[in-house]
Amino acid sequence: MRKIIALLALCAVMLTACTEERQAEETLIDSVTESSIVTTAETAEEKAAETTIVTGPVTEKETTVVTESEQEKEQFRVVDTGNSWRMFALDDEIFCVPAEHLNFINADTGEIESSISTPDDFIHPIGKVVKGDGDVLAKAICSEYDYSTTPPAYHADVLIVNDDYTYETIYDGKPADASFKACGHNIAEWGLDIVDTDSGEVIVPGYTQDGDEYGFYTQWNAYDFDIDENRFVYRIGGYESIPGFGIYDFSTGMATTVPESRDLLPIGCHDGKIYSVKGAWDGWGTELYVTNLETLESEFFMDFPYELCINQMLDYSMSESGEFIVANKAYYSDDIGVYSAALYRINPDTAEVEAVIEIPDKYECYNQGYLIDEGTFAVSYNQEDATILVDLKWTEFADNKAILDEFVETVRVAYKECVESESIDQFEEIEMISPVFFYGKANSDVLGYCYLDMDGDGMEELLFGEDGEGEWNGIIYGIYTVRDGKVHCVDYGGERNFFLYCGNGIIENQGSAAAWYSYHRFSKYSDGELELIEKVIYDGERSFDEPFFYMTGGQSEEEAVPISEEQALEIIEGYDTVDVEFTPFIQ
Repeated sequence: MRKIIALLALCAVMLTACTEERQAEETLIDSVTESSIVTTAETAEEKAAETTIVTGPVTEKETTVVTESEQEKEQFRVVDTGNSWRMFALDDEIFCVPAEHLNFINADTGEIESSISTPDDFIHPIGKVVKGDGDVLAKAICSEYDYSTTPPAYHADVLIVNDDYTYETIYDGKPADASFKACGHNIAEWGLDIVDTDSGEVIVPGYTQDGDEYGFYTQWNAYDFDIDENRFVYRIGGYESIPGFGIYDFSTGMATTVPESRDLLPIGCHDGKIYSVKGAWDGWGTELYVTNLETLESEFFMDFPYELCINQMLDYSMSESGEFIVANKAYYSDDIGVYSAALYRINPDTAEVEAVIEIPDKYECYNQGYLIDEGTFAVSYNQEDATILVDLKWTEFADNKAILDEFVETVRVAYKECVESESIDQFEEIEMISPVFFYGKANSDVLGYCYLDMDGDGMEELLFGEDGEGEWNGIIYGIYTVRDGKVHCVDYGGERNFFLYCGNGIIENQGSAAAWYSYHRFSKYSDGELELIEKVIYDGERSFDEPFFYMTGGQSEEEAVPISEEQALEIIEGYDTVDVEFTPFIQ
């Protein structure tokens, strides 16, 4: 029974232990704890002062040193745009953000080139901004449907912005007023249809059902992106539904709905395939699909491999070249911890997540972001009602994985020698190795390693431990990650001190210093650190009659408050453990 094994067994160890044994154990725990603190307790100020990043070729004569804070400012440029809810790429350097104003921002400098107030008599918000042609920079479209008629009546006001940022307004416009280029042709999304404004013909017709007063059965069409000089992809929308997507071909004059494309949202095209993500009306999913342009058959491509928290959003953008996909995982926080926003680069050929950009927590980016060009990503920054432009300077996963792989191989070779020689001397020269190897386990054939992405940032952590038996299948003795190109020990255990994984980045640490003292510590792992959530303590020396105490993050152990045994067990049993499988060092 877990509540007996997990709490009482650790604290009911030899109540008659002598003082010398107690002192020896306390010395051991103190030394382990002190080492652990040294490896993990760096202040933010120390990191900023000590961390340097060398750019360009490293030579004795020429080295450019950039501090971490300077690098962040350079990579994450904040633009004070107000509450931006949507962005659109226009040209190579310019994009705009509809908010209370229509802002045009230079993606290179991060400066607002112009800000245009939407007219007061534009009673509908800007729903779309499209690229202009010739002297026209952009067209902002404010539209509405009137479902009291069949088909629904459509009204659109258009704000036309010229290259010099002068503008004109068109009320109750026509399709040509809202036209833009697709495959070199002028088209417009007008009502439910897509219209060729050069000929005036409806080329992709929408659908409505007689008497559909509120649009429940209405389907409309929207342009997505060009495939080539003749074909473009359009998306079919409906009332709280995603009916699918299709392809229009100017050379044949045919609009073809892709079979079995319901709930698929197209994101881009690469190497003769359309990439889409399986989604729902209220959010994008984790499953990506590819559709063959010749057969129009769709098949599963990949499942985004990193854990998402409840209510945490995910969306995708594809570069215009089709060379990579960006998965944007939004910022999210709850009572347990903060889940950082991050960008992930996906290879469209191998379905591998190759690199990551972690967005600092101070940028609370809850919303969908937009790939502006091959090197810039934009996302709204809610806390300050601003926008951040992210330069796509990727951290390659392969580099960190190779560092950990090399460390594992060093440990594996040393461990094999330990078993063969029945000696632990080989470990004395290995930095940051788990003390578990020094406590009767050097000749064990069950110790091993595994990789696990505990915080869902796309970079796997390295764990040392053993599979265990019965109650705990996956006992962790050491947690390692990579920091500044080197192996970093997050925390490690030893005799009467180990860890269990509870899922969602939560780690349980069970430890015992003596028969009268033990604890269950629950922490949240994020960005190479363990942050205390809560801790249950058994301290018979502090109180023989009421030995159970409780503390949370931010409190010291002296501030722990007394609780009952029932309350202690309820807290501990509120966490489930997740099986972790280890590859033995000796196979």
